[in-house]
Amino acid sequence: MYPHKDEVKSKRLIRQWISEGFLKSEEGTLVEEEETVEDVAAEYLDVLIKKKLVQVSSFTIDGKPKSCHDHYLIHDMILRQFKDFGFCRRISEDVQSHTREIARRLSIATNCSEDLPGFFDDLTRSVESKFIQSVLLFTKEVVLTAEFVESIPKTYPLLQVLDFENAQLSWVQDLGDLTYLKYLSFRNTQIQSLPKSIGKLHNLETLDLRQTAVKEIPKEVCKLTKLRHLLGKDMSLVQLKDGIGGMKSLQTLRHVKLDGSGTELITELGKL
Repeated sequence: MYPHKDEVKSKRLIRQWISEGFLKSEEGTLVEEEETVEDVAAEYLDVLIKKKLVQVSSFTIDGKPKSCHDHYLIHDMILRQFKDFGFCRRISEDVQSHTREIARRLSIATNCSEDLPGFFDDLTRSVESKFIQSVLLFTKEVVLTAEFVESIPKTYPLLQVLDFENAQLSWVQDLGDLTYLKYLSFRNTQIQSLPKSIGKLHNLETLDLRQTAVKEIPKEVCKLTKLRHLLGKDMSLVQLKDGIGGMKSLQTLRHVKLDGSGTELITELGKL
């Protein structure tokens, strides 16, 4: 699903597996008492590593896989199987198709300088939009407009994963009603704020704002009661002081500031 030789952070890989329903945490399924679904996913990744299907690029200080990539032979095999199984469709400026295909995942990789919405429209005509569950963009050299971003929820209303990591994106006005969305990443983009419509993403489990200019979280985030991972950089939680205590699923709260409402926020955090 990823461009050849690109490293993928292990936690990112794991969280997308969970978001797409490859692992379940309901009682009586994969997860044992006191074991999170993330733990189970990490065990699955370890199996793939031991079988040499996935290679570790770097390790954490305690010896766990930090980033991974697929073996070049496995990568070539995956690309051949994508089309047959309808698992993923990789779209780039050098790939054209005259037949309408069914795929569950869409990977868009382009560095073209032409009009991106036009490029997007032309190439996605070959994919049945109603089946798409994941959209991943590898568009480092292309500036993404707010209009283009807003066209994605309208085109793919059943999305579970939407990943803009490393994209040239500075503004998002509306995220639509992506009822099924579980994973949303703006990591390493230039966005400065989140729209209030973020509160409509009731099934969101991961919101990644690391390496962005987002410094204040809108109060609508408190409506995301299924959110498990809220990741950012020096984010203020002042607007969440009256509601973050209701976010009972929260497991990870990364790089936040308490500002002048420290006591109230600590009281709310104590409810989690």
